[in-house]
Amino acid sequence: QQLEQNFPATTILPALGNNDEECGDYELQPGGPFLADTLPIVRRLVGSAGGPGFERDWQGYANYPAKAGGVRVLSTNSNFLSTHYRNTCGSPADGDPGKGTLAWLETELAAAKRAGERVWLLYHIPPGIDGYATLQKGSCPNTMIPMWDQGYAETFSALLRRYSDIITASFVGHTHMDDFRLMGDAGGRYGFALITPAVSPIFGQNPAFRTVDYDAGTDILDQTTYGLMNFARAAGGGGTAAEWRAEYTFTTEWNLPRVDLPNLERLDALIAEVPAERERWRLIFPVSSPVYWTPFSNGKEKLAQAVRAFRCAAGNISPSDYERCFCSSRD
Repeated sequence: QQLEQNFPATTILPALGNNDEECGDYELQPGGPFLADTLPIVRRLVGSAGGPGFERDWQGYANYPAKAGGVRVLSTNSNFLSTHYRNTCGSPADGDPGKGTLAWLETELAAAKRAGERVWLLYHIPPGIDGYATLQKGSCPNTMIPMWDQGYAETFSALLRRYSDIITASFVGHTHMDDFRLMGDAGGRYGFALITPAVSPIFGQNPAFRTVDYDAGTDILDQTTYGLMNFARAAGGGGTAAEWRAEYTFTTEWNLPRVDLPNLERLDALIAEVPAERERWRLIFPVSSPVYWTPFSNGKEKLAQAVRAFRCAAGNISPSDYERCFCSSRD
């Protein structure tokens, strides 16, 4: 309602998070009452941008196609792909929603390619390794904790490689941090995802949002992260006004010409190899929060290990690649 009230002429394209379900966390029932109940709300938010089959796709798996700004947007429910997902309130008759979602995505990508369209993907949980969970519960050399079921991850990766010529960007969330993922495998990299920092500060980061600039071909030119930079004082009472401001813009911060796969690969290498750049990335990761890294700061090696856990997740989505980075590197 707040988004509608403050941006009445703006197309709003939602993607469900893992907590968006009345049954429970990671427990969305495919074709269930929550999706039926939310259909009118989502239909109103998306408006005329919604593509054919919108109602069917949302009520089935919370997926939908949309057209916005000259690009086909495929909002894909990656919660079904999570290792945590359980259809607790449903039944075996509901089928495999992860498999169904990936089949839907393949159909939509094929249709976009036939139509000569460019595609942005919008989904909540990114693929790859859960750096935080691995840091807390994993161990070297062989206990890396993934975000997704590996079978789903392999199918998804194959789709991204096959349609890499039309997928120009992916936008995800879930981690609450300002981050990115480089998509790839032994055959090389073929895409990227920008992880949008969260407005909710529950993990110790400053509240934030991101804007992107893109060209007529829907390639991303630049991005700017805005943060609530006086969060502690504004949330502490006393009448302090919230101070939202631009924290940084990608091209000026990293001295890179645009936001694309080659330049994100360069950034990933800078973070890994140049201590000063890694330190700057460490500060930006939680939107310059002064408290986020406190639980990891009991000793220089513990902090370095935490930084490594998160930075390795950015450039290494397969368990084996992540293991080599996290277990063998020394920052």
